[in-house]
Amino acid sequence: MKMTVRTLVPALLLASFVSCATSAPRSPTGATPDVTGAFFSLSTGDVDRLAAWYSENLGFAVDRKGRTPAGVSFAILSRAGALIEILQLPTSRTREAWGLPPEPEAVRGILKIGLLVNDLDASWAKARARSLDVFFPPVKPPDVPQRTFGLKDPDGNIVQLFGP
Repeated sequence: MKMTVRTLVPALLLASFVSCATSAPRSPTGATPDVTGAFFSLSTGDVDRLAAWYSENLGFAVDRKGRTPAGVSFAILSRAGALIEILQLPTSRTREAWGLPPEPEAVRGILKIGLLVNDLDASWAKARARSLDVFFPPVKPPDVPQRTFGLKDPDGNIVQLFGP
């Protein structure tokens, strides 16, 4: 069987995530930052389209939109301690335009983003009702306390949701 992100993501990456999140030894006070949220930056060819997708489908608020003097269009979105910066850079190109394989697992670097939700079933129902691009359906990997499913945003970025 060919190993792809679709076959590895649900088990291997979730197991790593949950293992680190639930069983990692605590650092002495002050040794590491007290992380209370997350930040992701996405490059796109259409800031408005991608900002609308994250707002309408995942409930992110659009805090600010604009354009820099250098011609970079941007949007800053937030929700529950998570920030997403969406950039439309004048010189950016798609993976295919660079001659790279379209599959995210074929190139090193950021593979996907993940978000924690309080109700995975409700999130799945909303994704299905909105006919979102499903990357993989809900799964419960063995010996892992959380379930997960994956979506693709309009640019093909993988967005994985975790929850009970």
